Amino acid sequence: MEGIRRVTCTALSLFGLLVMPVATSSGDIVNDYMDGLGQFENAMASTNWAGYIVPTGVGHTSAASAGWTVPAASRHNGQAGDASSWVGIGGFSAHTLIQAGTQSDVDAAGNTTYFAWWEKVPDTQPARVVRLSVHPGDRMRVSLLETSPGLWRISIVNQSTEHRFSTTTSFASSKDSAEWIVERPVFVDAAGHHALTELPQLNQAGFDGARLNGANVKLPIMFQIHMLNNAHTGLEAFTSLPSTEGNSFAVCTYATSCAAPAPRHGEGQDNNDQQGDHQGDTQGDNQN
Repeated sequence: MEGIRRVTCTALSLFGLLVMPVATSSGDIVNDYMDGLGQFENAMASTNWAGYIVPTGVGHTSAASAGWTVPAASRHNGQAGDASSWVGIGGFSAHTLIQAGTQSDVDAAGNTTYFAWWEKVPDTQPARVVRLSVHPGDRMRVSLLETSPGLWRISIVNQSTEHRFSTTTSFASSKDSAEWIVERPVFVDAAGHHALTELPQLNQAGFDGARLNGANVKLPIMFQIHMLNNAHTGLEAFTSLPSTEGNSFAVCTYATSCAAPAPRHGEGQDNNDQQGDHQGDTQGDNQN
């Protein structure tokens, strides 16, 4: 399986340059499995993804969702870092990926930035930043739903503030998988050079209440993904086993173990599955 590679560009913010997603292909699976890394060799490895992917076959994924707590970002070894937490559909083989999530970034001075975004890969436009306030510790829920052939509804809800965003966009996805991923993106400098960003230290990263096609997902251990360092000699992030319900997991940065999360009461409510649940949305412009 070829991996999943996403390029990012820069955007000005209060703290200077932000890493932003931009349309291209997605993650980078290394040798399919983590050969030579002992206890980890039964899992998959990526240089920029940690989490789970669920292959379903072409045309079989029309909805995916999950909740998470926005992780606080801090410098690792004094370095700036960038991390995305997102839900996606279609990134397994054909690289026709639609995704939405939150960003947790920290600069070299320790200043942090948090925001929500959505993206289509491939696309002629970079990722769209969402006008939705996001803070570390906020409870988020993101859902993607194909409402009719080739038409997708994206919902991003900050459950802590009770503010939400939704938009509808057209996209021809392979619909061959669902993804729940913590990612360190690729940075593109002014000269067009590409390089993976550093992964910040994250607290409480991971997902809960993951759903696939409106039902509780059973996350497959064989498609558990750990994040490797650039030299492929160690881990940047360790992905836990699924919870007992099979729909939640944790991601631990700069660790060689990670405990599966305890179940959350009432998890798994899917915003896109609820008709009429979008009063008060901050509506985005339809993107074709």
